[in-house]
Amino acid sequence: MLKRFLKILNILFILFGFFSFYLYISDSELFDQITAYYTEEHSLIVSNNYGINIERNYFQKSNNFSPKSKKDLLNIYYTVLSSGTISFTFHCDKTYDTCIDDVKDLMSDNSLLSHINNFIHPFNTYKYIKTTYTTAGKITITVTKLYSDEEIEMINKKVVELLPTLVSSDKSTTENIKSIHDYIVNNVQYDSAYAEGTSLYKANTAYGALFEGYAVCSGYTDLISIFLNKIGVSNYKVSNDRHVWNLVYLDGQWLHLDLTFDDPIYEDNQNRITHNYFLITTEKLKELDQESDDKNAHVFNEKIYGK
Repeated sequence: MLKRFLKILNILFILFGFFSFYLYISDSELFDQITAYYTEEHSLIVSNNYGINIERNYFQKSNNFSPKSKKDLLNIYYTVLSSGTISFTFHCDKTYDTCIDDVKDLMSDNSLLSHINNFIHPFNTYKYIKTTYTTAGKITITVTKLYSDEEIEMINKKVVELLPTLVSSDKSTTENIKSIHDYIVNNVQYDSAYAEGTSLYKANTAYGALFEGYAVCSGYTDLISIFLNKIGVSNYKVSNDRHVWNLVYLDGQWLHLDLTFDDPIYEDNQNRITHNYFLITTEKLKELDQESDDKNAHVFNEKIYGK
């Protein structure tokens, strides 16, 4: 009887040991390495209503979630962000020896990530983006969106309400864009206090521009982009480290549209509209910069954004 009891106790001790070991490795990188080796499935991409597709040579949407190069990584980030997915996990290809190093570089390159952010619908843009990884090559992207669901609902409702007063099938696309441009410039003031950190408004967003009447360049560009997407005009944002504006596809070419510069601040505080930066070519944009006090205002990476 004693022997049988000791045998059962021994079995229970062994089972407890296995259970304890399981709990230990479940929270360890060893567990990740083991599970990654046998199961390397990626998360599912489920696009929301704001998934748009702007194809550029620098990165494109992709179905390849086992990256073998930094270009593949860029494509994955663009695909995840443009779809509106808030959390996505994938695994590096086993032959991609520098994958983790490239992921680290990408994580620390805020400029490049913000460029990717410019090619997606404003409602899918990120406020924060976090990347975690294991040495086994398991990568997880987590996105915190810039716009809340409530803000998106309010902006959509207001834009739908305004559109019939601004656009018409009797007018050309250029005329419709001009009507939207003029409405925004006439109803929004540049928020000089935002850069000083004393602003009372969400001036960096379309919400601030549409409902509070104040914006900085990102607020202007987001709002016009939302309107343009509503009427089916392809567009994306282009930026440098100081400024952001829009590129719009019209009549077979990409043209620049800068509402911030068309809404200058005058000494008498009068809100006057201009059209100097309304649907112009890159050549014209450079010409205007050379004539201005700020000759580098619209310098941009032509490798990423095209000419």
